[in-house]
Amino acid sequence: MLGEGTAVFEDLHDYIKSLEKILALNPSVIYPGHGPVIRDPKERIEFYIQHRKQREEQILRALQEKQGLKMAPMDIVKIIYTVHYFVKTD
Repeated sequence: MLGEGTAVFEDLHDYIKSLEKILALNPSVIYPGHGPVIRDPKERIEFYIQHRKQREEQILRALQEKQGLKMAPMDIVKIIYTVHYFVKTD
């Protein structure tokens, strides 16, 4: 975890599992290698997990809508970073 922003990783499954392991430890504070101390680790970890699951849903939706079309990773990025792809949480 970083003190600000989110980490770059290669495997979403492993990343979420590692966050879940940290959450299970019930830390009261996290001292990241970069950025400020995290004094609300439970809330931050839960946010990261939810955010990444929402992003995965956006990617899957984009792939379903463009099924059969050849797309590069940057094509998917351009699709999901439009207003209509953001998952509403209200």
